[in-house]
Amino acid sequence: GFGVNFNDFINSYRVAAFQKSIAAGEHKHQTIFGLSIDCGFNSKTTFNRVFKKHAGLSPKEYIRRVDAAQKKENEDTEDEYDVPDYDLGRLNQPNPPSSSQTSGI
Repeated sequence: GFGVNFNDFINSYRVAAFQKSIAAGEHKHQTIFGLSIDCGFNSKTTFNRVFKKHAGLSPKEYIRRVDAAQKKENEDTEDEYDVPDYDLGRLNQPNPPSSSQTSGI
């Protein structure tokens, strides 16, 4: 066997599905309980107990950490674009024509 009972095995997949939905931002449009039902849990109490057992955190704390990490990630990527790039490629432009080449025009 897998070293776990059937319920623990199935619940590990349910917790993973919940974590995936949080990473996708679904908790911003649906309640935690609604998401837990979508992932196969039948009661709030069971969901909270099982989630804490598998993830080591309460669902709310897990969501806070994911949100904080995503916010930091977004701030880090915004910082990369704060400074405009004024390099217009002048070093790679061909030499302008000399005055002797343009004087016959």
